[in-house]
Amino acid sequence: MLGFLLILAFCAVVALAFFGVMSRLKSDWDPAEQLGWSGLIGLGSVGLVTLFVGLLPNGLRWGFAAIVVAVLGIGTATFKSWDRSLLKFDGRKNLGVVALFGLLLLFPLVASLSPSTTMDWDSIAYHLAVPKMWLQDGQIHKVLNLHHSNFPFSIDNLYIWGLALGGEAGAKAFSFAILVFGVLAVYGTARRCFPDSQFAGLAAGLIFAGSPVVLWESGTAYIDVAHGLYAGLGVFALGEFLLKTQREEAVEKSLWLAVLGLGFAAGTKYTGLQAIFAAALVAFLFLIRTPKVAIKTALVVGVGAFLVASPWYIKTTVYTGNPVYPFFYDKLGGENWGEWHSEIYQDEQRSFGVAPGQPRNFADIGHAVLGLVYQPGRYVNPGQTAGAGFPTGAVGFAAMVALFAGAAMGGSDRRVKFSLAWCGMILLMWFVLSQQSRYLTMIVVPAALIAPSLMRDKNWRYGALAVAGVQCFYTLFMLQKMQLTTQLKVLTGQIERDAYVAASTPFAESAKVLNANPAYTKIALYEEVFGFYLDKSYIWANPGHGTAAPCLEAENGADYADKMKALGYDTVYLNRQFWPRRDENSTPENLAAWTATTDRWMEAAGLIPGEAYSPEEIEVMKTDPNLYYRYLLADAVRSGRLIPQEEVGPGIIITIN
Repeated sequence: MLGFLLILAFCAVVALAFFGVMSRLKSDWDPAEQLGWSGLIGLGSVGLVTLFVGLLPNGLRWGFAAIVVAVLGIGTATFKSWDRSLLKFDGRKNLGVVALFGLLLLFPLVASLSPSTTMDWDSIAYHLAVPKMWLQDGQIHKVLNLHHSNFPFSIDNLYIWGLALGGEAGAKAFSFAILVFGVLAVYGTARRCFPDSQFAGLAAGLIFAGSPVVLWESGTAYIDVAHGLYAGLGVFALGEFLLKTQREEAVEKSLWLAVLGLGFAAGTKYTGLQAIFAAALVAFLFLIRTPKVAIKTALVVGVGAFLVASPWYIKTTVYTGNPVYPFFYDKLGGENWGEWHSEIYQDEQRSFGVAPGQPRNFADIGHAVLGLVYQPGRYVNPGQTAGAGFPTGAVGFAAMVALFAGAAMGGSDRRVKFSLAWCGMILLMWFVLSQQSRYLTMIVVPAALIAPSLMRDKNWRYGALAVAGVQCFYTLFMLQKMQLTTQLKVLTGQIERDAYVAASTPFAESAKVLNANPAYTKIALYEEVFGFYLDKSYIWANPGHGTAAPCLEAENGADYADKMKALGYDTVYLNRQFWPRRDENSTPENLAAWTATTDRWMEAAGLIPGEAYSPEEIEVMKTDPNLYYRYLLADAVRSGRLIPQEEVGPGIIITIN
């Protein structure tokens, strides 16, 4: 809890430090909007600066102190510029607003203080795991076979400091703070831009915070909420630039926020590049009647935003040879990857949506977009092909209603029309590339800011607020059923924390055994990605994660063991939890199904009575890299080159002889 509060205090200091700059440059803005933007820009800047500090030898051992000093220096220098009207906020007059947002914030607050489970898959697989690796080593470096470490990390880098000060809860405190800043920015922007709508800020804030993906992710260590805020607010700022251009008003300070927002979006997630491209293209089309202005605006937005994000792409190019590694391997290449890896990665990306695994048919685009509302389980892991994905990753119907209603009504001004056009372009690219709903978090912000514009119409005066309220009720009810009740029991001690984690993530218990034994120093994980729980050096060794482990080129078990020893590995952890057991389909006649079973592997390894893999079985396994590595492990165990030590949970710990 103390670490969580320390990180929240740090986030507040960052926001106030940048608040002076923002209130000076955007003095006409709503104070809530100023503070929200200040927090978001400040944290994005801290994440980016952490890259440069972290690349220095032992930079992560002293870097946070240097960052705190710098932030305090900025705050001191700009103190006289603070707009103190925000401090005069009358909570009694706005009690309803405070109560509603307070109720929404309760859910991610409880989740942030609770330990993560497999429902927070990416948090414990890499969002927290990579920062923990770097923190332990004191420096940002290349991480073999964990390709996620090469993604843009402006927000993930914040988790380094969160882990250092407060462990898992400290890291998730940044997600919680980003939600608070986001609500302030969206609420204040709507209140300023649509002053004739009494509940503009409330409707916009509730649509944003009530989105399932936004509220759920704000209680864990994901990055899509920050990504969506940077992209969405940047796009709306660009829409304001276009509006002022249309009115021939002074625009000197109107474009740089769009550049910063879109730049931080691309510095947080690769899909930010799509946001930049769509923004530059749509802005060009909106200004096409004045070609010079159109070209200049598109170049400033496109080039400027990419320059803000460029350190991440330079780092990834230096480390891998591909600026967007591991994507577009067939065009750009990249080390520690191959055509087979590229194909299975593409298959995963194409497994979402209304026609998983099928070529895109533009006749399906309406079904795909509307399906976000009525079958969200097809757009989110796990079980997306069967529509069984967690609804926590859904965009939410309120955002989609706002977009469709805005499009039907034609948009009230150039900001709204531009935002609608940009969202349409994003949805088009999403349909073609990967139909995962978390990639669409960035359209929630424009949708939330479009909704108040509809309230100018008397028929929609309370309609947008009603839609927002229904969405919030649904999201709160869903999260209460799925996690809040249990998490409250964990926080109040009714459920023991370790037992709660072990029930969902058995490897957490296995990691305790691996951490406690000094003989296990460098570990190869098979069928297990939650290395976050390890305090030792490890690698994701499955062949699908890269080519660093010799799972494809080794000739037999002895050759595999020799190659692993040469790489410095002394331990293998094999999780057989998801391997099939024998059934009526796994017979010697059906070799592929037969060799894939746990029982057959145990026989081949000599751990239970049975024969080694036959030449015919080995030939079958050689055709599938996901089976061939099992042959190598079994052969190495049978020959004595790998020595089983102990079974813990669903896995077995094996040392390399």
